[in-house]
Amino acid sequence: MVQPNSMNKTVGQFLLYFILIIGAVISAFPFYWMSISSLKPNDQILDGRVIPQEIVSDNYRILFSNDPVGLFKRIMLERAGQITDEDDSAESDEREPLILTTGEIKIHSVELQWEPLDGAKSYTIYKSESEGDIVEDEIEYTEIATVSGEESSIIIKGLDEDSVNYFWIEAIMPDGSKQIPNTWSTEVGTLKSADWNFVRAFRNSLFAALVTVFIGLFFDSLGGFAFAKYNFPGREIMFWILLGTMMIPTQVSLVPTFQIFQFFGFTGKIISVIIPMLVTVFGMFLCRQYMMSIPDDLLMAARIDGAREFQIYWNIVLPSSKPILGALAIIRFLASWNNFFWPLIMLGGNPKAWTLPLALSKIEFSHGIPLRGIEMAGSFLASVPIFIVFFMMQRQFIEGIIMGSVKE
Repeated sequence: MVQPNSMNKTVGQFLLYFILIIGAVISAFPFYWMSISSLKPNDQILDGRVIPQEIVSDNYRILFSNDPVGLFKRIMLERAGQITDEDDSAESDEREPLILTTGEIKIHSVELQWEPLDGAKSYTIYKSESEGDIVEDEIEYTEIATVSGEESSIIIKGLDEDSVNYFWIEAIMPDGSKQIPNTWSTEVGTLKSADWNFVRAFRNSLFAALVTVFIGLFFDSLGGFAFAKYNFPGREIMFWILLGTMMIPTQVSLVPTFQIFQFFGFTGKIISVIIPMLVTVFGMFLCRQYMMSIPDDLLMAARIDGAREFQIYWNIVLPSSKPILGALAIIRFLASWNNFFWPLIMLGGNPKAWTLPLALSKIEFSHGIPLRGIEMAGSFLASVPIFIVFFMMQRQFIEGIIMGSVKE
């Protein structure tokens, strides 16, 4: 006969496991949705299907393409049935003043560019639109803007996505005559081939994260070792002052830090996002708290055997601190890998130095279409190194506990 206490214990364990499983599913579902959405066509991501109706690799092809804008345009036109595989891809790159904004390719903005004419006083931009795809013989244009003769481009926003838009540019010369400059157009989108490169951004983030982890662990552990094992005047006061700096908001030091980096010419360079993270008070605090548990007798024995201070640090303290170094490595890698605000300030003007979070933030709209599929693909690939580092450091964390040289 089953005892009531045993039955209650079994039911309690069942409920606990059930709640844990539900929590795990809820926590893992966003990652599953992100990974599966990266394999959907861009127009099917919000269809609500947990299992995709169609699996494609278009989003990953665009990410790793040398011309993401051109490939995106061609894929969308293929899906809209406007071009086929036999069409010459070079023809799609021709720029004409006539902007088609019907079908799946919906252009909300366009940048008009023209070849400057010597002596031009100003340029007048005219626009007309009509329904459908048929070009009318007679088109009535309306003046929409006038720019100085020094300008050579203008961005026109708020285009009707269901109409065909025509543009006409006239140059006003000093004698009052009008001339028509050589004109072309470029669809305005956030995703630009010249500025955006996923592989380059991934490489920049990986470089910054690895340098931050390895050099940062060295400095943090060295500082923690000094505060934990050396008695020097003002040690406690200095330590508490450092801890106090952790309560100062980052925004307070933002402008002074930017001015210092600007003075040394670090703006727009990847080094500007590495230097501020090489030493952290939080890292020194963690290392100091852990290293205080290492027996002083062990260090004294090493000194009696003739070991120098750096040898003691390198050969005894560091191996004994593997658990905390493994945990700190994970924290440092995540902080560097997900860092967005500071790179946005320091690297925003140099696309070649963009880190991955900054580059992914530039994938918003192209030709009026939300690029959700490309965002999902980029976010999925960006999460892969995080899992690798976590499992790698988790193993090191366990090994550090088992193989630590100090045992109580």
